[in-house]
Amino acid sequence: MGVMSSGLVPILAALLAFMALHSFAASARFKRKVLSAAGPSISERYFLFFSLFAGLAILPVTYLIVRDPGETLYIVPKPWLYMMLGGQTVAAILTVKAFRDAWPEKFTLIPQLSEPTPGQEEVLFRGIYGYVRDPFLGGGLAIMWLTPFMTAHLLAVYIGGSVYVYLGSLHWERRLIAQFGQAYLDYMDEVPRILPRLGRLAGGR
Repeated sequence: MGVMSSGLVPILAALLAFMALHSFAASARFKRKVLSAAGPSISERYFLFFSLFAGLAILPVTYLIVRDPGETLYIVPKPWLYMMLGGQTVAAILTVKAFRDAWPEKFTLIPQLSEPTPGQEEVLFRGIYGYVRDPFLGGGLAIMWLTPFMTAHLLAVYIGGSVYVYLGSLHWERRLIAQFGQAYLDYMDEVPRILPRLGRLAGGR
C-alpha cells in the first residue's frame, strides 16, 4: 500500500468543497448581496456568522481525517514535542492578540466595501500589525506545521490548507488596498507579511 490511500479522495473532495464555500462567503460580491438583503445591522455581526459558517464547513474534513488519518509518517519525541506544543501555544496567543489589536472596522462589512477614507493610516500600525501585516497567516501556518505528529492524509490537507490560506491572505490584502488606497501600499512597503524585520523588533517603528 502506498503512503496515501484511496481514503484520501473524499478528504480532498471535502477540503475543496470547504475552500469553495469559504471563498464564496468571503467574496465582496456575496458580502454586498448580504448587506443589501439584511441591511446595515448585519455589518458588525457578519464576521461572527462567517466564523460559525467556516467552523461548520470544515467539520467534514476533520471527521474524515479522524476516521482515516492514513499512514503515520512521524511522531515527534520529547523534548522536541514540548517545543512544538510551546510554539503552537505562542502562535495561538499571537493570533488572539491579532484579534485584539485589529482596528474596529477590520471585520465589519460596510468599511470593507467602502472607498478609501483619508486619515486612517495610523490604524494599520496598531499593536502586532506594526510588525507583521498578516499575523493570522503566520499563526495559522505555525499551528499547522508545528503539529508534533504527521500522517499521510493530514500532510495532504496541511499542504492544501497552506496554499489556500496564503492565497486567502493575498485576497484579503487586495480588499485592504481597496479600503485604504495608497496608505496600505505604503504600509506594505514598510511592514513584512509574516516575519518581522529584526530592526523593527529591536527598535520599534
